[in-house]
Amino acid sequence: MLKMSNNKISTLDQVKQLSVLDNLVQLDIEGNAVCDIAGYREKVFEALPKLFALDGQDRDGGSIISEDGSDYGEEGEFD
Repeated sequence: MLKMSNNKISTLDQVKQLSVLDNLVQLDIEGNAVCDIAGYREKVFEALPKLFALDGQDRDGGSIISEDGSDYGEEGEFD
């Protein structure tokens, strides 16, 4: 999980630079200007194909937080 919320990320090009992080499956960028771009979620998932969750939601917009408060990823549970 990489938490980059409430920073100064304003462009999709800045987000695309994270593609070098091969093991990045969860990303939190809430509170950044880039989130105001129309369709930013789809564009971030397209730019980072290995990403499982963005801002606490999977590609379909479903929450990745289980009832017991733990996070889930593609291959099991994240703590």
